[in-house]
Amino acid sequence: MIAIVLALVCCLTAPAEVSLDKDTILLGDLIEFAEGDLRSTLLLGQAPNPGLARRIHDYEILGKLRVSGLRIEDLDLPESVLVRRQSVPLDVERVRVLVQELFSRRFPEARVEIQEMIVPSIDVTTADVQISGTLPTNINPGGRVSVQLDIRGDGFARSAYVQTRVHVETPQPVLERPVRAHARVLEDDVQWKFAPLNGSGEVVQSLDQIRGMLAKQDLEPGRVLTTSQLYSPVLVRRGDAVNVVAAVGNITISAMMKARSSGEYGQTIIVEHLNGSGQATARVTGQGTVQALVGGR
Repeated sequence: MIAIVLALVCCLTAPAEVSLDKDTILLGDLIEFAEGDLRSTLLLGQAPNPGLARRIHDYEILGKLRVSGLRIEDLDLPESVLVRRQSVPLDVERVRVLVQELFSRRFPEARVEIQEMIVPSIDVTTADVQISGTLPTNINPGGRVSVQLDIRGDGFARSAYVQTRVHVETPQPVLERPVRAHARVLEDDVQWKFAPLNGSGEVVQSLDQIRGMLAKQDLEPGRVLTTSQLYSPVLVRRGDAVNVVAAVGNITISAMMKARSSGEYGQTIIVEHLNGSGQATARVTGQGTVQALVGGR
């Protein structure tokens, strides 16, 4: 008879496993209480991250109820309850769009094509998330690039890395005429075309960038011109008599002076009068020719 009465009293049961989509766990998430029952608002702790689970034991629940002065006689609890957090997979297409935008911003005048993208399997919250990304400081477009993702939502934050391989084409000078070793590349020798970007630090972005440089070897038509194919010759050597040109407004004067150091095109050196009575700062502009820096320019 007593067993029958107890069975009638213990009518509130908790399942062995529940799934929820919130940041905190209340006892009411595990047991369906009558409206107004304060036990439904008892906080059991933080919910697990999306895609993960947390196990809550019966003694934890009973202990919190006793501390709160709430009744436990009508509860039928399993040894533990497994609480799973609802989630959705990270949107791969959204990541692809973001990666495309990141590379397009890094190479604004380029054609960028994602050839390979490995996105890790990530569970995120079912609520809306914001995804941002960061490219490495130095990129070799011919190799694999690791893109860092920062995923944030309400009460959710996660970082991940996406492995990508991209094909980048940028406007580059392509030789239309042969250029012999130790000769300069002239404007008529090249035509600007979209060509694959195969490395960092070698791209010629303008002919001003290679002014004064010479070909290391014979260069044939059809080749993409890079800085690695060129070198800067020494145009002024220490002790040489050089022609120093100075311009102030519409007035230009020149004088012969002596170089105190060697220099390549564009480098700044010190020159002095032939009798050693004074010195000036000048920029190398050609073979045996320098431009005096007047007023720091």
